Amino acid sequence: MLKDIKRFVDKKFLYTVDLQLLRRLLEPYRGQIPFDLDDLAANTEEPRSRLFEWLTAADESYPSQMLEDLHRISELSTELGMGILRTRAEALGMQLIPAEEIDEGEGMHLNPRYVALRAFLDHRKAFDSAVDILTFFDNRSPGEFVGEEEGVPPRMTEAAKLAFEQRAAEFFSSRYKGNYCRTRWYPDEGGVNLLVIHGNIPISTITIEDDEERPRTLREARQDTISYDQQTGRAKVTASGDEEKQRLCDIFAETILDRPSFFQQQDSRNLYTLARIVQEGPMFQLDGEWDPELVDARLTEIQVDSGERGGWMMRVRDPQDALLHLLDKCPGLDLNKAHINYVKLRFVFSAGSRRRKKTVKIKPPSVASFNRSSLEAKVLEHLRRNGFCVPR
Repeated sequence: MLKDIKRFVDKKFLYTVDLQLLRRLLEPYRGQIPFDLDDLAANTEEPRSRLFEWLTAADESYPSQMLEDLHRISELSTELGMGILRTRAEALGMQLIPAEEIDEGEGMHLNPRYVALRAFLDHRKAFDSAVDILTFFDNRSPGEFVGEEEGVPPRMTEAAKLAFEQRAAEFFSSRYKGNYCRTRWYPDEGGVNLLVIHGNIPISTITIEDDEERPRTLREARQDTISYDQQTGRAKVTASGDEEKQRLCDIFAETILDRPSFFQQQDSRNLYTLARIVQEGPMFQLDGEWDPELVDARLTEIQVDSGERGGWMMRVRDPQDALLHLLDKCPGLDLNKAHINYVKLRFVFSAGSRRRKKTVKIKPPSVASFNRSSLEAKVLEHLRRNGFCVPR
């Protein structure tokens, strides 16, 4: 958390942002912090410098709620966070930055830190929901499930949502012996995103309070997610382990889709394949000519094994072509007999004057792991066109 806070405390930002916004942010902690907030009334460099030094030195002695607030603002202080904030504000009928401020602010409304700070101070409902939605982008390798058919709409009635929450609560209670379970629902054009907040296994620890050791039993909160795409009939689930992912998906199918066996068919998790690499061998090349924004695409890592427990295993990394490196190193290797455990692909895309890299790990039958905060649809389309997605 402290690392995130220090990322938010950008010197250029603190030396240009309206000090009264920072004063409003810190006002609840007046008397708890060794900083005279009245000094911020003077719009000069000296209080900005002292504030910058104080915030960059943040540690666990600072007020815990203040650290939590700064952490959440920092999480949304990115281009992705700013985009989510604007989408949520529009959905709620809010204007994050007044029009006159945009006209006179010399582009400050384009600064993600500024937008996140203003949303936290003035539009908390949009801010809190944006923090929730950011959770859906945090997991690199969610469990993916394909349903029986495409086009099945979710039932977004209050009764259906309550039924899901009750069934999920029963499941987590049986696993973690805790009754707490809350859900937050974010419908979109193609389906629904669902945040499931529940307790984890209780832990006992010793805390230091007023220079005394005190035993505490805590139950950490977990946040699991379900994202359902109606058009494709697919769901992405983040949870602790495959069993929980499958169970959450089944509860969703039963209560929200009214199709209990929707994600239980034999091939519901058979999503990705490396068959084309096996078939083409040294002739394999990634094809991206259809995408004018693709600069480069390569297979940079491959792991193969004997397919037997206790057998041999080999991993090869090469920034140019790991498959050719492997076959040169092992000229007698038959890919039809060996087992390819996983491969890693590297895509480089142009974004104006910038380059954006995406590394994707494909481990059949169900894992495609990469940073999904941006370019997810484009990356998945490259996987599909290159034969890594099992056709439906």
